[in-house]
Amino acid sequence: MIIKIYDINTDFSKTLIYLLSSNFTSIAIVKPYSLNAFSSETFLICKGLIHKDLNSEQVIEKLKEVFNLLKSAHTSKSNDLETLLVNSKDPSIGININQQENFLKYFNATHKELVSKRTDFVDKMIK
Repeated sequence: MIIKIYDINTDFSKTLIYLLSSNFTSIAIVKPYSLNAFSSETFLICKGLIHKDLNSEQVIEKLKEVFNLLKSAHTSKSNDLETLLVNSKDPSIGININQQENFLKYFNATHKELVSKRTDFVDKMIK
């Protein structure tokens, strides 16, 4: 699955990426070189759906549930990823603390790399 995301820095995006990473064997946050470096456009590539017993309609329903969970958290101004996931009434959206720590390390490293590439591009444009 490939998803276009315009701003990965929002709590909503970070939570969505975390939830997707919990349901796929691997994810990658990429910005193709062919895109304008000033654009915040990024792509999330998800591989290896973990719940292979679900059909496509069930996967779409699950994503809708997750979206509604995120939407209600946004409405209630709950930005804490752990609180949001622990308080979820859906056990399949439960939190795994080790997975969250690994995710945050990956997310922060990827974000730092994307910012560095943007900065390098801006420096080259100025010179």
